[in-house]
Formats: sequence, structure tokens, C-alpha cells
Amino acid sequence: MLSRVNISGAMLARYHANPEDFHFRIVTCDETRLHHYDPKSKQESVEWKHVTSPRTKMFKLTRSPKKVMATIFGDSKGVIYIDYLPHSTIMTGEYYANLLKKVRQSIKEKRRGKIRRGILLHQDNAPVHTSRAPMETARECGYEIFPHPP
Repeated sequence: MLSRVNISGAMLARYHANPEDFHFRIVTCDETRLHHYDPKSKQESVEWKHVTSPRTKMFKLTRSPKKVMATIFGDSKGVIYIDYLPHSTIMTGEYYANLLKKVRQSIKEKRRGKIRRGILLHQDNAPVHTSRAPMETARECGYEIFPHPP
């Protein structure tokens, strides 16, 4: 509990020091699992028939049992980068470290001047995020890791 209060106080102090810069510099990361689902559009199901022809039966489409993990990076202006973890692959420290490099490149392309002002990376405390490889890569990329309350 005390850790949450300390982290929140540090964030608030940083915000009060420079509100506009604070919002501009934050990049946040989160993962979510998504279902594969490709519904058939009305345009795809259109058929030309005679008036007396029987109606075609449409079967109810169901969600696929397959899921994919999406890692989404964003800031106050919107989504910066989305990564879909390939099927049968697990998220590792090295995979996440490479992802941080791709995010840096995406920030350069989409948010001019953001790298120069410094990135405050806000991610959760998952072991994959806090392992050695991603922490070194974050340092190399110039990211400042913003603490996440437990």
C-alpha cells in the first residue's frame, strides 16, 4: 500500500513540474487476448436468384476457438504500435526487447520530437517486462521506465 502511495506521489510531482511535457512523453503498454473472428459480410453473401427459387440457408457463424495475444503501445494521441504474437509462440524477454526496438522506430515515424524529449515507458511488472534483456534494451533506446504500482 505504501508503495502505491509513493509511486502515485512521484507521478503527481512529475506532472506538476511540467504538465504538458508529462502527457507528451508517456507511452503505455498493455497486452490482451483477442478471438479470431471473420464474419461474412452481406456483400459476400449476395446471390442472384429467380423469384421462385428457394431461399439459401445461412448458418450461424461462431467465434473461432483460437486466440491471439496483442501487445499495444499508445500515448495521449492514440495507438503507436500493435504487435500480434505469432501462434504457438510465447512472450519471452528477448521477444519483448525486440518489440521495444520496433516501438522506438514507430515513435520516430509517427510522433516527431517525442524521442528527443524522452520517453516515459509505463508497463506492468510482468517478469517478461522486467527481465534483463528488456531492461537493457529500454536503456539503450533511451526509455525511462515509469514504475507501476504492485
